[in-house]
Amino acid sequence: MDLDPSTEVPLTTRTTAIDTSSILPSQIVVRDLTYSVDVRDPGFRKSSPLSRPPLVEKTILKQINVVFQPGRLTAILGASGAGKTSLLYAIAGTLSHGHVSGNIMVNGEDVAGPDLKKLSGFVFQDDLLFPTMTVRESLTQSATLRLPEPIPRAEKDRRVDETIKELRLDPAADTVVGSHSVKGISGGERKRLCIGMELITNPAVLFLDEPTSGLDSFTAFSVVELLKHLSSTGRTIVTTIHQPSSEIFQLFDDVLVLAQGSVLYHGPMSHVVPYFSKHGFECPQYSNPADFLFMSVLNPKLDPSPVPGLVAAFKADSLYEEVARAIDKPARGGISKDVLKQQAGFGTQFSFLYMRAFRNATRNKLMLRARAGQVIFLNVLIGLIYLNIPGRDRAGLLFFLSVANLLTAMLNVLAIFALERTVFEREHGAGYYGLPSYFLSKISVELPYQIILPFIGTTISYWMAGFQRTGEHYIVAVLYCILMSLCGFALGILFGSIFPSIEIALAIVPMVFMPLLLFTGLLVNNSTIPPYLDWLKWLAPTKYGFEGLFQNEFSTLLLPVVGDPSATYPGNVAVAQFGLDRDGLSRWSLFVILASFVVALLGLAYLGLLRLVVASDGARAQVRSATRKVEEVEAGSSKA
Repeated sequence: MDLDPSTEVPLTTRTTAIDTSSILPSQIVVRDLTYSVDVRDPGFRKSSPLSRPPLVEKTILKQINVVFQPGRLTAILGASGAGKTSLLYAIAGTLSHGHVSGNIMVNGEDVAGPDLKKLSGFVFQDDLLFPTMTVRESLTQSATLRLPEPIPRAEKDRRVDETIKELRLDPAADTVVGSHSVKGISGGERKRLCIGMELITNPAVLFLDEPTSGLDSFTAFSVVELLKHLSSTGRTIVTTIHQPSSEIFQLFDDVLVLAQGSVLYHGPMSHVVPYFSKHGFECPQYSNPADFLFMSVLNPKLDPSPVPGLVAAFKADSLYEEVARAIDKPARGGISKDVLKQQAGFGTQFSFLYMRAFRNATRNKLMLRARAGQVIFLNVLIGLIYLNIPGRDRAGLLFFLSVANLLTAMLNVLAIFALERTVFEREHGAGYYGLPSYFLSKISVELPYQIILPFIGTTISYWMAGFQRTGEHYIVAVLYCILMSLCGFALGILFGSIFPSIEIALAIVPMVFMPLLLFTGLLVNNSTIPPYLDWLKWLAPTKYGFEGLFQNEFSTLLLPVVGDPSATYPGNVAVAQFGLDRDGLSRWSLFVILASFVVALLGLAYLGLLRLVVASDGARAQVRSATRKVEEVEAGSSKA
């Protein structure tokens, strides 16, 4: 449902619907925060086409000292590349690469790392939501997976209702989120929903990365007005923002101005204009202070740049002295352990993720029709081509059944998982659920598709082509096709987790997959493959699928002799002519090997997902470790 922005009600003058009594006012102190990344040397001159520039360290943030007070809304301003998003990510503990040093404290306690992440909420710039879920279902997901297990279901539902009321999402509560192809809620409602999913845990601290990006002026004002209201309940709210309107700028309590990784100003919003006027930058009357800052102070085209002088001026100002005093004597009050978010148990995670994946699959009618239509169309077409064709000419159809079931399942799952991958990484990183529950829920929801669709497709082509009309041979053929489909499912997840994007996956997968088709047994006779390449056939699941289907159909069949229809020869001869008897494997041995392939590929798919989350979590841990080492050195120096 796309609501008219004119129907959205201003959010400031109202009482809160959420119980904020448990919120512990939290002062965030950031001391000497430095952040750098390794980049290729831009000034490197290649001595040969193969030479690569060496890595050099680029400093993004330079000894940042700031304090964020509870009950205040702080805006981080800066031109592109100033480091405002990096600062937000570094404080919130969501950086996944680079080197960080410095201290971050909440109420006098060091929380650099996971603790701050647990007591805070983080709203990313891009709204990654499941388009088929409703607003209420999205909030229920956050409550179910992120609130402690002992909290009763009724209490979690109450929090969801309170959040809907607090964010004025009542008219859209039961409307699907939607996407570019499915009509859903408005842009402002999407942003408020993302904020609401973080508010479910009632955090004392809320970080937001450019929450007004992509919104019209009225909707952007409504979102910041909401943040202003939330800060009035005692929360510490910090947000990056790019060139806000004058009306939005007036809503902030404090402003932090960054340029070239350094602080130019950190203090009350009301002091911004007088401060820069004092240093020779006069804001014209009736002008937007934010526009003035970007054009007259932060403009990278200014020559000479005023940034170095303003950085030094701020460090000599009384505002910086106030920050320094707050850093030296931070507020004491500790951290309430009750507000630390806890992950739900495996059973709760699995059941919720299963229902979410099931709803997502069944509500996406277009995808359902496309997958079913694809199977029916291809198998009817191939059935017509091979309609009652006698003899071993039907080997081409068996090759098609083996390859098509694997390939269609792999590409379908790859396309679906590519859309979910970023959501999965973000939700897993935010502590919604663990990898085992997600993986098992995906298998459980996809399993019926990987059984039903091959069953339908094989049934159509099997009987149209006139294969052996016995129950045993038909059932074995169906089972082989189901196993090939399951192989494709596992490969889809594996390739989706290994490659960084679906475009790269679709470019590389054919390069890996197509050579394996040569070892299937139809395109190239296995007996003619050179010994030094012969081992590759064992890596091709299509080999076991095609050989099993071929033996199932031909090993007990009498085939007519070409040119003499009255004469026949045993089907085992055809098996030998294709070189499919070299390994001495029966159809049941091939079936067991193929089933083992399914298990092995599912295991590799799980490891692929594990590599994905470990790489992300490990990088964050490395960043935190670098911070800890600096803290230990500083602590040792102070003791000495």
